[in-house]
Amino acid sequence: MTELRKPAAERYFPFLSVEDVEGILPIAQALGLLRSRTLERFVEAYRASGEHANLPPLWKGKRARAISRMLSSQAPLWRGGVPTRLHLQLALWAFSPTRERLIIFIQRTKPVEPIEE
Repeated sequence: MTELRKPAAERYFPFLSVEDVEGILPIAQALGLLRSRTLERFVEAYRASGEHANLPPLWKGKRARAISRMLSSQAPLWRGGVPTRLHLQLALWAFSPTRERLIIFIQRTKPVEPIEE
């Protein structure tokens, strides 16, 4: 599918894979980042869907709005080589503007406290 034919939510906020989100879950849970019932339900729905193409449009819309809201703060996503809490929350919504860097961090790290924003 060409970039212009993709829905806006996918065009501007490409999805991390379900496997990527599952890799982030242990750190996010250790930090208590799943406090939002909406975010928790999104993660459940995304895992159940298996991939973003199967995710219901309702969740795609909620995801896009949540990501837009979080990015509007313009807070840093990395500090000292560690993703901030904001970045980990974005990753739970299956988005990271620096996916490769985030995945390398997750693969090399056991749950640790990210630097506060």
